[in-house]
Amino acid sequence: MPPGNASAIDKPRPPCTIYGLLRDSYQLKEVSAPKGYQLAGAVIVTSTNFDSKGAVIKIIDKIEKTSVSGTKTWRDNNNQDGIRPSSITVNLLANGQQVASKKVSASDNWQYSFDNLAAYANGQKITYTVTEDAVAGYTSTVDGYNITNTHNPTTPKEPQVPNNGNKVTPKDFTQGKMYDKTSRLPQTGDGSSMGMMLIGLVTLLLSLGLVVISRFTI
Repeated sequence: MPPGNASAIDKPRPPCTIYGLLRDSYQLKEVSAPKGYQLAGAVIVTSTNFDSKGAVIKIIDKIEKTSVSGTKTWRDNNNQDGIRPSSITVNLLANGQQVASKKVSASDNWQYSFDNLAAYANGQKITYTVTEDAVAGYTSTVDGYNITNTHNPTTPKEPQVPNNGNKVTPKDFTQGKMYDKTSRLPQTGDGSSMGMMLIGLVTLLLSLGLVVISRFTI
């Protein structure tokens, strides 16, 4: 800036007026921008910008932008149960309020991005978070902007084996009563049983002999 009685007033706030300038060439450069706005580039002022009242130059600060991006990870043993969906829905929240949503699929390599987002609102930085619509059969966890879905298949429980030390013996059921099979036949080599059978047989033969003798003596 050429020497002169130049002074700036109201420099903290727009508009800023500079007095005492000659009709010449100048460069205006912003050294700081309001919170939430990007610093503007330098502006060149030439003599052609001046009229009888001076020169009016506009410096426009663009709103500061940001983006949110993340990756979807599946932990399901390479879709072993075949229940992985073809796509999922990721929701973007600004200060807890949903402002956008996006479908994400394998064709996107399970990656997503929300771009051209305002970084500030009313001079305060916006906090962005993401959620996911529930996916059946999966548990979802969010780490920053990355989402992981985990599928834990249910393993059938094996039947419990009794461990009471008692041996189960097969039983026969007759007319609602239970008895042991081994009680139906005499044990081999049982002397008392064989003796009883012989006594019965001898008694039978003697009885038959008496009948025959009686018939012949009449």
